[in-house]
Amino acid sequence: MNSSLIIEYFSFIVGLFCFRSISPKYLRWIVLLLGITVLNESFIVPYIHIPKVYNRDTSYNIFSFFDMITWYYVFFRMLRASPAKKWIPVIAGLVVGFSVVELTFLGSWKTLHTNSLRVYSLTIILLSIYYLYRLLCEKYHNLILDPLFYICCACLIYQGLLFLNLTTEADLTYWKLKYAIRFFHELQITSNIFYYLLLCVAFFVCYYRDRMSKLPMFRR
Repeated sequence: MNSSLIIEYFSFIVGLFCFRSISPKYLRWIVLLLGITVLNESFIVPYIHIPKVYNRDTSYNIFSFFDMITWYYVFFRMLRASPAKKWIPVIAGLVVGFSVVELTFLGSWKTLHTNSLRVYSLTIILLSIYYLYRLLCEKYHNLILDPLFYICCACLIYQGLLFLNLTTEADLTYWKLKYAIRFFHELQITSNIFYYLLLCVAFFVCYYRDRMSKLPMFRR
């Protein structure tokens, strides 16, 4: 079992442990997504392969739709009090539609839909930045006790590095460099570590928030 898979299992277990305490409740959908991630990485990708019909990229393509729908829903709820809320369903529809078109007509379900995934990454990065900007505009906000702060940081780091990796995949000249493959994998591992650990921090903050808020250091 590689390091990325270990940390995926760890974050899923942490999510299950903290599940009843996770608030806002819509963040529980992230735990469900982690469960699908573990299932995909542990069983579907390694063991399901049908020549000329289904391969590992097909698995990741199908999984990407679960990922998109979950995160767009989370940000829709997260930004429900902002003017951006009405645009999120539109953005989600356009990105998911672009993904279907790329997979069905421009490429193949057996090849990762790199272009639409990069667009998806950019939208999640912008939504994360927008939420953090709204926090900066507040007179006071306790970031330490805000699980949404850690969620946005996780998305910023993960999607930022993923965007970089997907961009290198589209550049054939990049892969002629000596350490291209090594750099690609190390960047992916780094993004996974930050992503899953920050999600764990968000879950633990939900679990311990009431007790932490009573400590003098966390009082305003």
